[in-house]
Amino acid sequence: MEFSRGHLVLDGEGVSRAWRVPWRRRDAVFKRLDTYLEGKYTIVPRSTEPFGVSGLHFGDAPLGQGEQRWDYDTTEWEGGSGSLWRRTCCEDRQARDEDFGGTRPKDNLTVMQLVVAY
Repeated sequence: MEFSRGHLVLDGEGVSRAWRVPWRRRDAVFKRLDTYLEGKYTIVPRSTEPFGVSGLHFGDAPLGQGEQRWDYDTTEWEGGSGSLWRRTCCEDRQARDEDFGGTRPKDNLTVMQLVVAY
């Protein structure tokens, strides 16, 4: 999907997957939903505010004594700002992960990127 209006541009996608796996006395179905949405807003010419959110969402499967999620859902938030000069682009981004359940450490990240064309 893509949408744009004025100075706003949005891109997104969603993918649903399912695997049938032989499991004990019957087949188990493992499901996963991948989502992604990214946007960019141009405040003034050559100055943008990019943002994004993505996620993995897992279905239930016959594990242990009953049905339960086969992995932990994860959501990643990302935002930043960018500027563009004649042949130079400078952008900084902040990414933040959220795990719903589990004990994994958070994978937060800050990035500064400078691209120069010659």
